[in-house]
Amino acid sequence: MDNPSTDNIRRLEQRFHTEQTLVVMPAGAFALSFADELVRMGKTVSVVLDNFKAGERCRDGRIEIHHPAILKTIEFDAVFIATPSLTVQEDMREQLVEIIPGRKADIVTLFDLTSGDFDAVLMDHVRSITGHHAMAGDRKKICLTTPFFHHNFLKLIKYLKKDNFHVTVITGHEYINSALSVLEFRDRGFYDLCLVVEHYDVIMPKILELTTFDVVHAILTTASAIPLKRALEKSNAVFVTDYCDFHQILYDDEATYLKFMSERQLNREKESWRNLFTRSDGLIIKDSPEIIGKLSEHYGQGPRNVLEFHSYASLDFSPLKNSVPVKGEGQGKIRIVYAGCVVNDPSSHAYPVVSSLHTIAESLDRQGIGFDIYNAIDTTGKGFESYLELAERLTHFNYHFAVPQDRLAQVLSVYDLGWFGFDFSMAMESEFFLKTTFGSKVFNYLEAGLPVIVAGEAEYMAGWVESHHVGIGIRYSEVDSLASRLDPECVADLKRKVLENLGHLSMEHHIKRLTTFYDDLEKSEKRNGTHV
Repeated sequence: MDNPSTDNIRRLEQRFHTEQTLVVMPAGAFALSFADELVRMGKTVSVVLDNFKAGERCRDGRIEIHHPAILKTIEFDAVFIATPSLTVQEDMREQLVEIIPGRKADIVTLFDLTSGDFDAVLMDHVRSITGHHAMAGDRKKICLTTPFFHHNFLKLIKYLKKDNFHVTVITGHEYINSALSVLEFRDRGFYDLCLVVEHYDVIMPKILELTTFDVVHAILTTASAIPLKRALEKSNAVFVTDYCDFHQILYDDEATYLKFMSERQLNREKESWRNLFTRSDGLIIKDSPEIIGKLSEHYGQGPRNVLEFHSYASLDFSPLKNSVPVKGEGQGKIRIVYAGCVVNDPSSHAYPVVSSLHTIAESLDRQGIGFDIYNAIDTTGKGFESYLELAERLTHFNYHFAVPQDRLAQVLSVYDLGWFGFDFSMAMESEFFLKTTFGSKVFNYLEAGLPVIVAGEAEYMAGWVESHHVGIGIRYSEVDSLASRLDPECVADLKRKVLENLGHLSMEHHIKRLTTFYDDLEKSEKRNGTHV
C-alpha cells in the first residue's frame, strides 16, 4: 500500500486545520491510509463512501461503508476524495455534486491539496529527464511508462538497458505489486532514471509532451487506460502499447464492468481502449493472437503493427546457465510452487479464482504433494492470515512473502514444478478471456528450471507449454488425481526438456526481435504532431 507522503500529511494538516467531521471516499487501501492520518490528527472520520462496497465494513469493522447518497441524510464538514487517479477524482466529484449540489466547496480531492505544486513538480521531472538525456550520448532513449509497476517489467527494462538503450521509467506508484519499492533497483543495471509521479494520469502525458524520446513503451494492465491514451495523444515518439491484459475482453457484459466503475468512467475507458488499439504505432501482445482478430472486427479497424513478445526467461536471473537443475529437498516427494499475486481484496475481479488456492493446497496435501506459495504482494502477512493458518494446519504446505524478481529464480529452483491452476468456474472473467490468456509467470518458472502445470481451461497457455514441451495442462476437476500423473520419471523428463529449451525461450534469444520492432516502427512511422 502507498501510505501518505510527508508532504501530503503536511497538506492534510493545513487543509483540515480544525476539529472536523469528515467523510472519506473511496474504500480502497490508499484512501483508508489517508483516513488513518486524519484520525491521528484528531479529526472524526464518520463514514467511508464507495459506489461498489456499500454495506461492508472496513478498518477491522470499525467503519461502515455507505453509498454516496447517504450524504443527503448525515451531518459532515467535508468530503475528502483520496485516490491517486485524477480521472477518478473528477468522476467522483461530479457524482457528489449531483448528490449535494449546494456543497461543492466542501468536496476536497487529493489534487486540490497538491495543485499549487503542480507546475513546479512537472518542470522538476522535465529537467531531470533532459539532464539525463544530455549525458546519454547516442544511446536510444526509451520511456517505459505504466501506472502500476509489476515485477516482470524489471526484466524487460534490464534487457533494454543491456542493449544500450537509455531507459527512463515513469510510474504512478513506488511499490511493485504494493510490496517492493521500484527505487530499490536504482544503480543495479535496470534503468537510468526512475520517476514516481504523483497525479500520474495528468503529469505523465505532459512530461512526454515536453521531453524527447525515441520510443515510448506503455504497458497496459487492467488499470485505467485513460492515462496511456493521453500519453498517446501528447507524445511525438514512436508509441508502443504493450498489453499485459486486454481489459476490454475481461467481462462478457457491461453490467459486470459497472460493478467496478461508473457508466461515465466506463465510456471514457472504452474510448481509450479503442484509441490505444487502433492508433498506437505498434502493439505488443502476450495472449492469444485470436484476440487481435476479435477486437479488429469489433472496432472495424485493426492495429497498425503487432509483435508477439513475452516476458521470456532471463538467463541472468536463472541459476541454471546450462547446468543440471538444483535437486529439491525431500527425496521422493514432488514439490510444487506458486509464485505470483495472491489477491486478498474481495472486490477484485481475480479474488474468486485466486481463492481456490486454498482448496488446491488441501487437495495436494492429501496426496502427499508439497505445495508452497510465494505471494508477490505480501511482505508482512497482514491480510493473508488465512494462508498463514493453512500453513500451520497442513503438513505439506508453506507460505512465503514476496521475493524480488532478480532473486526469484534462485529461490524457486529447489522445487520440481511451477503452478498456474485455479478453479475457473468461480471466475467473473469472460470465458473468452480465460481461454486466450497467457500468464508471464510461466517464464519465471522456466528460468528456475521448472516445468509448469497450467490450467487446462486456459486453452492457449496450456497448448503453448505442451507444444514447447515445458509443461502440462490439467483441468481443475483433475487436481484431486494429480499424483497419479506425476511419477518421478515423468517430472525428471519434463525438467530435462526445460533445460534443452531454455535458451530458445530466453530474453537473450528474443530481445533483438523487440528492438528491431522499434527500429522498423521508427522508419515507417514518419509522424508529425499527435495521434489524434
